Amino acid sequence: MEVIAFVGGSGTGKSHRALVLAHENSVECIIDDGILIHDNKIVAGFSAKKESSRLKQFVVLYFKIRFKLKRFEGS
Repeated sequence: MEVIAFVGGSGTGKSHRALVLAHENSVECIIDDGILIHDNKIVAGFSAKKESSRLKQFVVLYFKIRFKLKRFEGS
């Protein structure tokens, strides 16, 4: 597996560039902001980027991760 990270401010084209690079290199899946994307479709994950503050983003991610871990441990 090879991992490539795009780092930059909001609105700088990181997601767009990731999709272009994936297409150009026949990459099957990418992870963007915690969302697994396969064939330009969201197949798993969740995003907190639309929350109004960093604290709300953290709370959303924290509880979703905790819920997923509990579900995983219980299976």
